[in-house]
Amino acid sequence: MNSFGLEDAQVLFDTPAGSVAPPRIEARSAIRNQFESSLTVIEVLADLLTVVLAVSGAFFVYQLLQPGSILRPPLGTIALASFAFAGLVVLLLDRDGAYLAGNSLLRIKETERSLRVSFQAFVLVLPAAFFTGHLFSRWIFFIALLSVPLLQIVEKQLLFVAVRALRARGFGVQNVLIYGAGESGRRVFSALIRSPKLGLNPVALVDDDAELEGQQVFESSYKREHSVRVIAGPISRELIERHRCELRMGHEVEVWEENNDSIVSRMDALVTGFQSVYSFEHARKMGERIRCFRPDLVHIHIFFPRLSPSILRACLRAGVPVVQTLHNFRLLCPAATFS
Repeated sequence: MNSFGLEDAQVLFDTPAGSVAPPRIEARSAIRNQFESSLTVIEVLADLLTVVLAVSGAFFVYQLLQPGSILRPPLGTIALASFAFAGLVVLLLDRDGAYLAGNSLLRIKETERSLRVSFQAFVLVLPAAFFTGHLFSRWIFFIALLSVPLLQIVEKQLLFVAVRALRARGFGVQNVLIYGAGESGRRVFSALIRSPKLGLNPVALVDDDAELEGQQVFESSYKREHSVRVIAGPISRELIERHRCELRMGHEVEVWEENNDSIVSRMDALVTGFQSVYSFEHARKMGERIRCFRPDLVHIHIFFPRLSPSILRACLRAGVPVVQTLHNFRLLCPAATFS
């Protein structure tokens, strides 16, 4: 803090460490992509057939429990209704991102998604059946409401076991280096170990801190079955090729700081006061930095007084999301004291 009581400003640009695969492993990447596409198709078909089985089963269970019921639709109607409802569930799952690569790092999310999407589908079907005049027993609805998510959860667990077995045999596995051996890097390592569906096999943690080299990092589990060692950074092509990696995981940060040391006179303070509302100069500089670094996220700490809110507009124009940490009350009170 300088003599005028104005604070330094800081902006962090964050971008992930992306793929840096050598050309000779592009063929292996193509095979892996084909495997992932086939796996997605299998998952969609498994979801479709599971819901069809659950809805059809609900009709047949109802007929077994109520043999004298007058509501006995033909098999063709049952099949048509089952496939129509299954198609709706698959569409809702796709809308929810269930078939995207890396759709979840925790298996519990798939269970929660199955329950949520099944309920949404029933909520959509119930008024549609009422207004179209297609009557069905409330018992069929109740049985299907229980059987659809239950069978989906069982199907997801079986699919998880099958995918884990395929990954253990090397199908569609991609070696990765995790850049950073701190707390975040260790959490990423544990999450990847517990998520074989992603097909990402962490082979090492890379860190620029020489004191961490050689440390053994275990997954966050009481079993402590999987571990990797920390190797010295920085990331290099030779290091990637040595570990036969196609991807490095982590993030790179560029820091932009503007201190207030240049405000040495009251005239400088007056000019800075006007620019604190909107600075065309810093808006231009922010735009240039975004174009050069191409961040996925901008973390703003303090933009008062020199950077001004103009940098927010520059981020908005570039379509870059912003996270801001409010260290004081200057946005509401210039003195930051409310007194």
